Parts: sequence; C-alpha cells; structure tokens
Amino acid sequence: MHAHHARTGRTLTALTGALLLSAGASADPRNYRLTINPPAGSGTFSLTVGAPFVIGGATGSDLIGSYDPVSNATGTRTRPGLVFANFSDNQRVPLTTGSSNFSASNTSNPSRPAGGLTILINPEAGSCALAGLTVDVLNGAPIAFTPTVTIGWSTFTERNPTGFVPGTTTTQPLGNASINAVTATQVNTIDVGTLTPTGPNQYTFSVPMNVRVTADATLDSQPFPVDPQSAAVVVSGSLTVAGASASGGASTSLDANQVQPGPSAQPPLPFTEPVFGGNLLLRITLGDVTVTAATTVNVQAAGPRFAIADIATAGSAAPVPDGFLTGDDFDLFIQAFFSEQRDAIGRLIADVASSGGTLGVPDGFITGDDFDAVIVAFFTG
Repeated sequence: MHAHHARTGRTLTALTGALLLSAGASADPRNYRLTINPPAGSGTFSLTVGAPFVIGGATGSDLIGSYDPVSNATGTRTRPGLVFANFSDNQRVPLTTGSSNFSASNTSNPSRPAGGLTILINPEAGSCALAGLTVDVLNGAPIAFTPTVTIGWSTFTERNPTGFVPGTTTTQPLGNASINAVTATQVNTIDVGTLTPTGPNQYTFSVPMNVRVTADATLDSQPFPVDPQSAAVVVSGSLTVAGASASGGASTSLDANQVQPGPSAQPPLPFTEPVFGGNLLLRITLGDVTVTAATTVNVQAAGPRFAIADIATAGSAAPVPDGFLTGDDFDLFIQAFFSEQRDAIGRLIADVASSGGTLGVPDGFITGDDFDAVIVAFFTG
C-alpha cells in the first residue's frame, strides 16, 4: 500500500516537472495559421455576362399586356399587328430580337480582402502545403452596376391605353444591381507545393490548387443568381518565420469561363412600352448564357504557429491542424506514432520533439520524447 503511494507520487512529480519544463515550448515551428491583413492587400473581381434570348416559336421570348381577367381586369391588352376593331383578349407579341449583355467590375477601385489560410512547411524537403484558404474578396465593398436588356418587336396594337405601337429596337435598364460578396475557397482539404529558401527563416512558396469562387448578387434588392466558378490556380508568395509566428504575402488570379445551356425561361418582368406607356410583361427565354469571371488577390498575412498536439482537423482524420485540441488529434498521434505515418509534405506526423532535447522541434525520429511532448501539450494546450 505504501509502495503504491510512493510510485504514484513519483509519477505525479515527474509529470508536474514535465509540464513546467514544457511551458512556452508547446508550439510546432512547422505549422502556422495566417490571418489576412485587409489594409495591406488588394482584390479585384469582374463579371461579364452574355445572354441571348430565344427568338421565335411558341416558347420564344415575347411581350404581352399586363391584363388578367381576375387579378388585373383593367390592365393593358395586346395583339400583334394593326387591329382597328376593339378586342377583349390578350395575345403575346413575339420579340424579333433580344439579349442582355452586361459587365461589372471593381478594377478601378480595388477592395481590401479578408480571410486566412494554414501553411505547413518542410524546409528539409523543399515542400509546403496550404489548407483552409478562404478569401473574402470584396470584404464589405459591393460592386454596383446596371444590367440592361435590348429587345425588338414588330408593330402591335394595345388597349388601355389604346394605340398602335410601331416596331422598334430599344435598350432599357433592368434595375439597380449589386455584387455584394465574392468568396474564394480552396476546394481540397490540403494542397501541396514547393518551398524555396531565400535567407535565414525566409522562403518563397508556390502551391497549385483548385479554387471555387461564389458571388452573392441582388437586382432591386432581390437575389440575382450567379453560378459559382471553379478553376485551377497557383497561389504563390513569401514566408518569414520569426519565433512563435510567421508572416508573408500571397497572390493568385482566377479566370473562369462558363456556358450555362439554355433554353431557360425567366420570371416575367414589368415593362412600360415607350409610346403610350402601356403596362406590359417582358417574358424572356434565355439561350446559352456565357459567363466570364476574373478574380485577382494580393494579400499580406501573419499569425501564430499551432500547438504541437494540434495535428488533425476535428471531425476527420485529415492531418491538418485546425486550432483546436480534440480527441481527433490524440487518435491521429497514436496511430502515427506506431505506424510512422507521414503527412502530405513528407513529415513524420508523430515527430514533434527532438530526442532528449527541445520540445516542439522535430528531429526526424519518433521516440518516447515525442510521445511525452504530445501528452504534455495535449493537456496544457
């Protein structure tokens, strides 16, 4: 009984000593979470849309009076051609031409992007990896624009008001539009690239990856659909490691072209004809729509290194730190300790300390010091 208490006391004393020795040395010098500094960066986004209308046929684009026998009995009624007699029905007036081509851009007044990324480095192997890259390109600086529509029609007759509307082609604004947010997000959990030393603790990096760009837009305060764009890009930049933190810059650009196949019927739009002021509905059926989006980002970022026990993403077995210590970190370490598992850039995941030396400084070997360091760091954060 007394011997058991003595052994327990020695064990607690040893653990307490390890905790004290590890204080201030529980961060991994290889993994950093960098936060973008908005005032030091710039971002641009441009969007060009070419949308021809389907013309002709029963489902082609048209104009029609706003008359409805139930909901709008006094609304404007229409008929194609010259009609001298009175009429009570409401017929479609096929368009002879139609398209909506517009663009929006902030290239003359770049935004100040926000966001962040995780960078993992392996200087010995000349490799690095990026994870969790998210960039708020506009960062609260919306892009206002006015989309227009060009339509043509042949002569038609209308009632309420009454008159002959001659055939013509006209360009009209669709309303006030705004691109409110543009977000660029890394598609994969982690992407690997090259790391090149340029001086003591200074590097350049280049990482190819797939990025998905989503835009939130409105037209007269109503949602305006803009399909997400994805493309392969290269994120390149510089990194300076300084003790418990790192800083650097990164840049990338994305050009994406997408064709959205038609035909696609759109909700009716109110339209006032320009001769007598008749209230009509513009019913558009889009053909193949071409969307071109271009995004450029140049940012500066800085941040701390991760705790050595933070080696996994919560909820998955991905060997990428996430800023939280959970059971996933412990499980991955145990697995990697006995299997000598390596991460995406060739580092031994369980190598987190030098043998008999400094905690938090990998030495290329997996020993009991690594195990002790993680146990201590896990409980001390």
